[in-house]
Amino acid sequence: MKDQKSLLAKCLHNDIPAIVFQGSDSCAIEILQAAEKIYRKNGCSPEFLKDFHENVVDNFKVYQQENKSEIKLPDLTPSEKEAFYILQEKEFANFPSQIKDFEQHLKEYGFSQINENTLSHGKYIILNEKEWNGITAKNGDYDFAINHNKEKKQINYFLFSNDSNYPERIGDYDSLKACFFDVMVKHPLQEEKKNLTFMIEEYRKMGYGNIADTIKRYSINIETTFISEEAKYTIENIEIQTCGAKTMIGDFTISQKDNKPMAEINNYRILDKSTGKIESLNIDNINLSKQPPEALKKLLSGQQAEMTAKSGITQMMGLSKSPAGWTLQVGKQTFNTIDSSVEL
Repeated sequence: MKDQKSLLAKCLHNDIPAIVFQGSDSCAIEILQAAEKIYRKNGCSPEFLKDFHENVVDNFKVYQQENKSEIKLPDLTPSEKEAFYILQEKEFANFPSQIKDFEQHLKEYGFSQINENTLSHGKYIILNEKEWNGITAKNGDYDFAINHNKEKKQINYFLFSNDSNYPERIGDYDSLKACFFDVMVKHPLQEEKKNLTFMIEEYRKMGYGNIADTIKRYSINIETTFISEEAKYTIENIEIQTCGAKTMIGDFTISQKDNKPMAEINNYRILDKSTGKIESLNIDNINLSKQPPEALKKLLSGQQAEMTAKSGITQMMGLSKSPAGWTLQVGKQTFNTIDSSVEL
């Protein structure tokens, strides 16, 4: 391709409506992102943009990774970034008062601005194109948008969601604000984050750092699940404890009760990293996630450990191996600490 960088720059700034691309796929992801911007300029719905991003752009990124094809445009220098934000602020000063006012409400409710083409939960985007400008924000299943046609001096208000309580096209700014405040009362951004933070800290205090880190890594997905009023979010194959070649894993499920997250681990298994074999673990009436991490480490090493049952009774227990898998039994020790694949 001739002058690939110049063509890409023109496309990203919407100087050309479309491109014909022939050659390697080394810069195709940037081309797809440019197409995203063109679709947004043409007024495509958030649903279409989301579908295009997830099923076209993201899928192509996976394709590139699988084929070890990677391209990265040069990052902006600090001075270029500063100039960009100064220009952005000057342009925003000319936006309609409704857009500037709505941004203030978004900030007050915990939203933060991103400079991307695709919205994510708790974020908002300020858009400034040649013929129109606007602002759009996302709270779970709810997408708010204000579009301003510069030439016609016309402003349109939207609320895209699957909630039949709200119209998609809203007549005036006061009505949009009323819908926005109503949604934010029902689905505040920060509440789930605070509750998840407490849960993360509790697991960390107990010594389960990996569980805490995993919850933190998936926190945005978990929050979005709760806001969308889905029943639960499950993280499969979470690592609970490791000793030598053996790792205890399980499926970590977070549900919500009285607007508070509740955690549960089930489907316990033991992974033998030396063989890659995963076998079930029958825990009977023992809640392993409530046991000290050092006790689980002892079990995996072949030693007996003090376990507290759900009834409150404490006793020494060990892992027992059978063709059906692993079982917790009183006073059992079935493999030594040197070679954990050998049964005693």
